[in-house]
Amino acid sequence: MSHSLDRFEVPTYNFASRLYDPEKASHSRPFGKGQDPVFFLEKPLPGFAHALSEEDIVTVLKRVPKEDIAGVKWVMQLQPTKKQEKIESAWATYYWDLNVGRETGEAIALYATNPASVFEWSSSLTPDDRRELERLESEGHTIEHHARGYRIHIKKEAVRNTQRRSLLHEIGHHVDRKRGVARFEAGSSMEKELFADRYAARYLDSLR
Repeated sequence: MSHSLDRFEVPTYNFASRLYDPEKASHSRPFGKGQDPVFFLEKPLPGFAHALSEEDIVTVLKRVPKEDIAGVKWVMQLQPTKKQEKIESAWATYYWDLNVGRETGEAIALYATNPASVFEWSSSLTPDDRRELERLESEGHTIEHHARGYRIHIKKEAVRNTQRRSLLHEIGHHVDRKRGVARFEAGSSMEKELFADRYAARYLDSLR
């Protein structure tokens, strides 16, 4: 997994066709009516699992003001590709200009994880990395410190805690962008992450 919730750039590959493939996408439906997001769940590969249930996701969405998720067209649970696992690993991603079929819109993706995975971090951590490491440990992941850095053993229930935070974090990016597209796109990664972290922290307590 990435050191922060969305450390890597938005991937350039196109997974839209997978979402309309009945052999891969188990279902898709609106959360509610009108402008509510559409929910996609892609079947995970053997060994992988989606940590959040549909009920979990709906519970998170109901904790934030309805206007905060206005404009999010899709909330997706996807199977990461091999490239994502090795190079672009992340708990979740916010897409602000995603093409799905003939539609374009904003989306939040949560990724299936392998509960047996172990991730290595180097000992050279930024202050933000250290804060993220502390959050991961508080959420139930096992953190092992060794000579060259840190080894993170993930657990399914811990991933559930982390991805609820991740979902709030990505909604925070959406809210931040809605405050002004030009300002958001010109802002630094540090500024964006700080806003999204603060947004997630504001609503996490209500989920616990």
